[in-house]
Amino acid sequence: MTWPKRYGGRGRSMLERYIVTEELLAAGAPVGSHWIADRQSAPLLLRYGTEEQRLAFLPGIARGENFSASA
Repeated sequence: MTWPKRYGGRGRSMLERYIVTEELLAAGAPVGSHWIADRQSAPLLLRYGTEEQRLAFLPGIARGENFSASA
């Protein structure tokens, strides 16, 4: 939700992300499969990755097609 739109995100605030995450957890939604990609791989790519790496991995993670930073 908070990633820049050019990488498949929605450019939303951290507060909005927090609210959605809390509601998903409260409803018992299956959020575990994306946890590593969303909480670890993607933030590291956003901060330290090259532009090529960001464009290669982040859109797939944002679409739920890739759960890690591997092809």
